[in-house]
Amino acid sequence: MSSDYLVIAGLRGGKRINVVPAVQPAYKLLESKAHDGNYWAYLSITCLQGLASGRLGKGNIFVRSDQLVSNQSEAFCVFLPGCCASMERRANDEYYLVNLTIDNSYAQLESIKQQTGLHKAVKSGGRWETALYKDGSSDANDSEIRIAAITDSSHSNVESAADNIAASIGKAPDAPSGKNFNVMDVHYTHDKGKLGGLKNFSKARAPLKNEDIHGSAMLLAKSMIAAKTKKMTWVSEKGGSAVLTQAMRMVADSNVKLDKHNIYLYDPTTSTNEAFKMAHLVGIEPDRDAVKTGMFNYMGNRDQLPAIFNRYRSEKGYTFGNMVYDSIGQGGKMQGIVGIGTGILGLAGLSMGVPAIPMAAAIASVLGVAATGVSALKIGDTLAENIAPHKYNKHIGKIK
Repeated sequence: MSSDYLVIAGLRGGKRINVVPAVQPAYKLLESKAHDGNYWAYLSITCLQGLASGRLGKGNIFVRSDQLVSNQSEAFCVFLPGCCASMERRANDEYYLVNLTIDNSYAQLESIKQQTGLHKAVKSGGRWETALYKDGSSDANDSEIRIAAITDSSHSNVESAADNIAASIGKAPDAPSGKNFNVMDVHYTHDKGKLGGLKNFSKARAPLKNEDIHGSAMLLAKSMIAAKTKKMTWVSEKGGSAVLTQAMRMVADSNVKLDKHNIYLYDPTTSTNEAFKMAHLVGIEPDRDAVKTGMFNYMGNRDQLPAIFNRYRSEKGYTFGNMVYDSIGQGGKMQGIVGIGTGILGLAGLSMGVPAIPMAAAIASVLGVAATGVSALKIGDTLAENIAPHKYNKHIGKIK
């Protein structure tokens, strides 16, 4: 092996990890950021060095096998917080870091409340103030139940995200309510746009394969593992379900159980079935009402029936009666807002395959004859909650 290579792991056992000369300045920059206290950089360095123990292989969720670069050499992309590393495993069964792309703005985002990671949010004077946990670990004590929100990445900053999701969290299991609700944790994902939904169908259907959020999911997984002895309820908001799903997979790959934790999916825009599968892998048995989806949310509703069946198979407290009742309830939701009896018959032609706008029009046309005895105010209230849930929760739901 050439002495020009920088060996960063494996000198005393395991596979050697070598940095090629051209990449050494970038690696040393990342290393210096880690020494300066940047948790994301420290985590990235630790994960790269972890290749020596064989824990980081191509089967891991945040490693993508790209191609065979020769008959005896294989290339990988490793997605890490704030950077992307290109690796090769060569014929000598050693790893080589051949390219390292660092997002230089990553650390700077902290000052403007936009850094990906876990933040503490405290309500003061009617607004939420946030501060990043430097090491990703919540300061919740072992006796309290701490709510931790996992936001969609469409918010402008952490405080805006906290303000928007706070009203929705009241619907979560273990959530405090009213004036006593003034502390929570917020896992924020910076600048990835809206996650999931029909516009991102392939990623929404298979959230574990979404490479864009691997770095955020890794940070969340570390936060979850650090809090394994605490009573945490992780509440995902919309596309935050993708980050939560990936994070739980990483926790499972680390052989860690989170049996003191709980999850709640608020209007998820990615597969609910995948989220529940990952929750079961880490020992979480969600509450009965662990997911709330709007009637126009195709991605959140499309696989809830298999999710219900999987919950029956995997959760001791989820009975056959629960499965039957929830399946009927989900069937009613899939057909619209008009109830099981008249609703399913009246909307027999509708299915989850109908796009949102035609479905809304069909529901509106049916309501005139099928909603006998249902208050128009109630219908309008339900529509308002489903069309603009954030505004509803902030301005209408809290005064009901």
